[in-house]
This record gives sequence, C-alpha cells and structure tokens, in this order.
Amino acid sequence: MRGMRMKMTRETKKLFKVKRKASPVAFILPLLFALFLVCAAIYDNTRIVLDERAFSMPTLPKELDGYSLLHISDIRQRQFGPEGESLDSVLKDKKYDIVVMTGDLVDADGDATGFYQALDYFSRKQKPVYYITGEADPAVTTVGEDGSFSVAEWVRTAADKGAVLLDVPVALYEGETQLWLMPASALALDTQSALQSLETRLEDDTLSDGAVQSVLYRKGRYEAFAAAMDSRRHNDLTIMLTHIPCLDASLQSDSSTAIFGEADLILAGHYLGGQICLPFVGAIRADKDLLPRGGWFPNAEYMTGLNQVNATYQYVSTGLGTRYPAPLNFRLWNPPQISIIRLTRQIDA
Repeated sequence: MRGMRMKMTRETKKLFKVKRKASPVAFILPLLFALFLVCAAIYDNTRIVLDERAFSMPTLPKELDGYSLLHISDIRQRQFGPEGESLDSVLKDKKYDIVVMTGDLVDADGDATGFYQALDYFSRKQKPVYYITGEADPAVTTVGEDGSFSVAEWVRTAADKGAVLLDVPVALYEGETQLWLMPASALALDTQSALQSLETRLEDDTLSDGAVQSVLYRKGRYEAFAAAMDSRRHNDLTIMLTHIPCLDASLQSDSSTAIFGEADLILAGHYLGGQICLPFVGAIRADKDLLPRGGWFPNAEYMTGLNQVNATYQYVSTGLGTRYPAPLNFRLWNPPQISIIRLTRQIDA
C-alpha cells in the first residue's frame, strides 16, 4: 500500500548489506603524516638556525654603531663537535664582537661538553665570552666534605677557556656614554644589607675555614658589584642578561619590574621556545605557572623574538637544547637557535 513502509528483519538487512573494503588511502595517509613529523623533527634537531636582528639605540656612541652580540642560550646537552663544526657552519662568515650566554649551559647530569666545545671555538676566534647561569646549571661554588671552599670545577674550566662569569656589571665601552653588560640576578639583592650581613657572619669565631672563605668570596663579589653600580651614570646604556625573561608587570612583582627597568635591552632564554610547537599554533606549553593559562599555549612574545615588555625591549632566544626527558627529548617545528643582535644608532632599524 502506498505510503506504507516495509519492516525488514535483521536477517533480511544482512542479506542486503553492502560490505565495503577499507581503502588503502585510509592507512597510507596517517602513515605518511607520521613519517613527515619524524623527518621534520630529525631535520630540526640536527641543524642550527641563525636569527639576525638590529636594535636601535639612538644615543649609542658613534664608535659602537654596528656593535654586535652573539647571543647563545640553553646549550644543555647540545654538542657542536670537537672543533665546533656545527657552530662554524652557521657563523663562518658572520661578524660579531662578543658572545653572551644566558644560562642553562650544562646538561642536567652535569655534563658540560657542549659548553666547553663552544668556549674552545670562540677562544680560537678570539671572541670574548660572558655568561650567566640558569636554574639547571650546577652551583658556582662548592664546599667539600672536609669543609674546604672552592669555585666549582666547571666555572674554573670555563675561566681557563677565557669565559667570564658575569656576576658583576662590565663596561664594554667607556666614554661620555658607556655601554654596560649587566646580570639581572645580582640586582635582586640589597647589596649594602648583604654586605652588612656578611660582615656580621665573619665575626662568628665558630665558622670553619671553608665557611669563612665562602663568606669572603661573596663579600668580594658584592663589593665589586656595588663599585660598578656606583660608577654608572644616568645616560649610560645597559644590556641586561637574564635567564628567565621579564614578564608584563601584571604577571610579576613590582621589584622584578623595577630591576628589569634598569635595562635598555634585555637578553633572555629559558623557555626553549616551548620546545615542542605546532604549525600555525606555536608553543604548546611553557614551564612558567605565572604565564596566562598556566603556561599552556603561551603568547609568542614571551617565547621568542624581540618584543617590548614594560617599556623595555627584550629579546628571547629559543635556545639550543631540550628540557623534557625521553621520549620527548626533541624539538618540533622549533629548530635550535643562536642570534646576532646588531646595535645601531639608526632609528627604527
């Protein structure tokens, strides 16, 4: 009868059911995509890219117009070859005046091979190297089981290779306008209060020889820091090295904002650009709970490049190494990076 629908039994449906064969494309496309991701990761992790930037400092002395800093960060487990071959492949024809390194230079297990290879390479090139430490680096000083005090072996080895641990501001150029290289970490201290506290400790007769040497070492560094800060003038220019980047004032303390405000240019690292990134999305996760969304899908200006933060310009390097353990100890859509920052008097360079 017209308009009536015939009810089919389950057995009848089975008779008329068309069996479709799975298309080979359904298997091949995901396989090809997975292979593409693996190849992209291998390619990214076996190369180093160079990011070159110009930074405008209109009051820069004429003698320093074009002065360039090679910025390296987060070497960690990265190695460059006995002769620094992978560095040379990127830097062979490039000009730069000094090398600055912004922390996490030693692998988590204390292996400093990559750091030493880099220092040997720059020593052969006769380039001055200044570095600060990051949270993953070993301590700068040690106290032995016998109570003896010493500067850590890795710091002594770096010094033997010509590198300077930047715990005191250094004048890169002295003139009517000086150019300073400054560590951000030391500014976090109230130097005068710290010195008074150390003087009090030295009056303690029960201190071991190692403890006394440790106090004297810190006292000497604080005094040198205070002397350098006293010699700075209001019109001097300052490039500040920090491992962890400066954040918007709303995301950090007022004291931290004031510290970073001392700089004309901040150079930082730490985040590794997120290490694992996605096309058109960027970093998936950054190791910083203070960031919006708890660090998930962080804003690009915190991860990489030259951006203005709290009225100060900051350049964040994506670095060279990796942070996550196996099987995530690789970078994706985020190749290892070094940078050359060229200072210029030209406005809006």
